[in-house]
Amino acid sequence: MKKATQKRLIEWGIKLVLGVAIAWAVWRQAFADKDWTALWQVFLARLSWKQLPWLLSCATCMPLNWLLESLKWHQLVRTFMPMSLRQSVKAVLAGVSVSIFTPNRIGEYAGRILMVEAAHNWRAIIATLVGSLAQNIILLLAGLIGGLWFARYYLQATPYVVQTIAMLGGLFISLLLLIYFHIDLVRPLARRLPWPHPLQRWLKQLNVLTYYNTPTLARVLALASLRYLLFSTQYIWMVWFFGIELSYGVALASVATIFLLQMGVPLPALVARGSIALFVWGYHTNNQLGILAASYAVFVLNLVFPALAGLILILRANILKSLGYE
Repeated sequence: MKKATQKRLIEWGIKLVLGVAIAWAVWRQAFADKDWTALWQVFLARLSWKQLPWLLSCATCMPLNWLLESLKWHQLVRTFMPMSLRQSVKAVLAGVSVSIFTPNRIGEYAGRILMVEAAHNWRAIIATLVGSLAQNIILLLAGLIGGLWFARYYLQATPYVVQTIAMLGGLFISLLLLIYFHIDLVRPLARRLPWPHPLQRWLKQLNVLTYYNTPTLARVLALASLRYLLFSTQYIWMVWFFGIELSYGVALASVATIFLLQMGVPLPALVARGSIALFVWGYHTNNQLGILAASYAVFVLNLVFPALAGLILILRANILKSLGYE
């Protein structure tokens, strides 16, 4: 009885720490240091029957965005353990929740394993890494195309510079695709490295990579592409809502440039998000408040609300059992 009580106390202690950390991160990133009066006035000024469809379209696609991510992860996880799509959605939302207060969103891995059986924790982490690789390949490919177009027509980059970057970037992405579609080769290569003895016993978990055949990896890459296109379109709809009028193609190239710069610039997420958005959209408009409001609104819709939903799921989960302590 005493042991059971201790476990319950530890369980709720962990949940309390996670809850406070997530709530603090949501408040910090969504509400602190924001000029609410100015942003709210911009929002109200644009709120009309004519502009409302862009806002509703963006909000409606938020669940679809995370459903695509859940489908992508489900494709990878179901190769080694039975998991319903509903369970996959819960794991992804829990990952969003934990990632919101961790650097570079590394908490996404920890959050997802809270919804997985303890025996499969390491394999679930590896599956998440493979899914992240697929998404980053799409980000880089779209960013290379959009970024080069932006550099050529707005930064006046010379054709020689554009061609050189295109060649080097194409070679790098080709290398990533080669690694991705032969991901199982990581296993023998990893075993050749001089790992510390405590870590060597975990190398056998890399056997999960042998389950990923070309059709599975191709489906994951296709889902990553669809998710990228959906998220980019959400951003564009929000930009249009706040009165920045651009063609879809120009806006898509600009969004691709923003995402590429966010991947490569070593700045805190909030600083990078606002500064890079102002830099890129600044070539199209002087509406700085509209730029910041659009970037902020997309962040709230696609991260803050899912993070709060994930927090509810975490509070209802058996964390110790998921970590293998029961």
